[in-house]
Amino acid sequence: MKYNRNQILLDADNIRNIKSVNGYEYLFAELDDACIGGKGGNSSVFRLLSPDPDDSLEKEFVIKICNSPKGSKGRSGKRVARFNREIKALYDAKKRLNSPHVVDIEDDGVLKLNKKEFRCYIMPKADRDLGKWLAQETFTLTSRIELCEGILDAVHALHSIDIYHRDLKPDNIFLYSNRWKIGDLGLISKRNEDNGLDKGERKIGPWGFLSPEAINLYHSLDSSPRYPKIREIDNASDFFQLGLLFWFILQGDVPAGNITSKDLKLRNKKISKIITESIIRPMLQFNKKNRPSYKMLKSRFRKIDI
Repeated sequence: MKYNRNQILLDADNIRNIKSVNGYEYLFAELDDACIGGKGGNSSVFRLLSPDPDDSLEKEFVIKICNSPKGSKGRSGKRVARFNREIKALYDAKKRLNSPHVVDIEDDGVLKLNKKEFRCYIMPKADRDLGKWLAQETFTLTSRIELCEGILDAVHALHSIDIYHRDLKPDNIFLYSNRWKIGDLGLISKRNEDNGLDKGERKIGPWGFLSPEAINLYHSLDSSPRYPKIREIDNASDFFQLGLLFWFILQGDVPAGNITSKDLKLRNKKISKIITESIIRPMLQFNKKNRPSYKMLKSRFRKIDI
C-alpha cells in the first residue's frame, strides 16, 4: 500500500498489501459494490482477508483507516481527532448499550505506511448499506415502516448515552444478515462535552439531509440576532434528519418545501396521511422545540394500522 494525497490506496502488488494490525496479519482488498465502501473524504475502508489462501477468517471484517496521519495539524488534525472520537463512541455504544442497532467495533490500532502512522479500527463487514438495498430490492410497506421505527430506536439508543449522530443518511445505515445498524459516527457530538472540533466548521452533515440548524451553521450571518442558538445541532437535529430519511425509505426521494400527504404517494392514502401529518411533518419543523420526542414518535408509529 502507499500513501498519496491523504488517501490510503491499494498497491498493485498484493504481497505488499499484507499488513499487521495489533499483531494479526491481514491482506487488504477492495470492497465489492454490494457492501459499504470507503466513500468518505476523511477515511478509507477495505476488506480484510487472510493472507494464507488455504485459510479463512471466521467472520468477514473491514478496516476503516483515517486518511490523515497521526500528528497532523490544522484541518487534518481535526480529522484525526474526529476519527479518535468515532472510535471512542463505538466503544461507548458497545459497552453501555444493550442495543443491537449500532455497528460493532472489534478492535482498533495504528497502521504504519511510509513512515507515517494512521489510526484505524476493525468492524464486521456489512452485507450492504441502506441506499444500495433500496435501489436493488423490493419490500413491503409494512417492512419499510418497521425499518423506520427500528432506526428511530437506534438513534434513541445513541441519545440515551448522550451521543448525537448528526450524519444520518442512507449510506450510514448498514445491513448485517437481517438486522439494520447505524454506523459511521465520525460527525457525532457528545452532550456537555465541547472539545472544539466544530469550531471553524461551516458544514456538519450530508447535503440533502441537513437540518435547519446545520444549514444555518453554513449560511447564517454571525451578526444574526439568533446566533449562535440557530446553529446548535443536537438530538432534535437528528430527528429532523430522520424525518427526511423516513420519507426516503418510504418513497425513494427527499422531501423539501411545504409537504402534504398527497406528496407521499403510497398506495394506501390513509397511511400516507397518517405518516405525513403525524410523523414526518412534525419532525421537519424549523423550530426544534416543535419537533416530537422519541416517546411521541413511538406512540404515533404504534397507531399505524396497515
